[in-house]
Amino acid sequence: MIYWLSFIFAFIGVATNAFGNEKSLSFSLSPPEVIWAPGEYILNPSQEEETLHYDSDPDRGVNVRGITVYSGGVRHTAPESIKVIAVLFYLTDPADMAVVHIRDQGTELQPGPVIDSFRTNSAGQYVWKRANLPTPIIVPAGRDFWTTITVWHPLNNYPLTLDLGPMVPYRGGFISLPTISPNWYQLTDPPFWTDRNWNIRAVVNRLGGTGVREGDEEKGFFGLAMRVVPNPTKGLANVSYNLSGKEEATLRVYNVMGELVYWEKGNKGHFTINRPTGIYLLELEGNGYKEVKKLVVQR
Repeated sequence: MIYWLSFIFAFIGVATNAFGNEKSLSFSLSPPEVIWAPGEYILNPSQEEETLHYDSDPDRGVNVRGITVYSGGVRHTAPESIKVIAVLFYLTDPADMAVVHIRDQGTELQPGPVIDSFRTNSAGQYVWKRANLPTPIIVPAGRDFWTTITVWHPLNNYPLTLDLGPMVPYRGGFISLPTISPNWYQLTDPPFWTDRNWNIRAVVNRLGGTGVREGDEEKGFFGLAMRVVPNPTKGLANVSYNLSGKEEATLRVYNVMGELVYWEKGNKGHFTINRPTGIYLLELEGNGYKEVKKLVVQR
């Protein structure tokens, strides 16, 4: 017999400091269930695809009592240039609505601006869900990106799911309560006190290239020493770099959707570009190195 009890994980009371206003919170986990079996869902459907994740098997769904919308998030770093093509997440209970956000690099604790967002299927119970991105997003080597999911759900449902832990610090477990505060918090922070990771995974294709060559850190070499000035800019920006001799470099400019909007080759040690208003990723490659910087254009 299953007893539908509310497992109050750590905190029942009044949160005033972290969220800026007085709000009674009760963070709870769903009752124990056998909710996942190997082979129930093909997590790596082809040799070309792999998942970036910190979680183990799903264990419990999450409910913040009295609140019917919350967001779970995971911060990844691209091991090499990758293309993000889908997001996997586990539902313990169905949600009224789920929205996936791919967010740009921010800080260790807060994501950057939204690169893309879309609504996805939120039906089902005890099931892995796959949400394919409408347009794949290219993330250069070494750059962070966040995968976050916001769910709107019935008052007593436990939609997004956590593993058994322990949480990978600054990576596997972030939560936001958008009706209270726009800020993100680690699940180990009060009032959550939960040492677990979200069952949220990014499905990617590797494109190759790390931007670092073996032994260069020991020699104190800092790659291309790429510089972008001014940044932010009102249009024109100068991209300079250091390469010995007349070695050729390639500059690629991507918009926030990961689309290549401009490229140029040269060996003069600098490029001058002029882009319309927006946020861009500048990828500079030469002599086996690759560096990336963000450019903000404000008219």
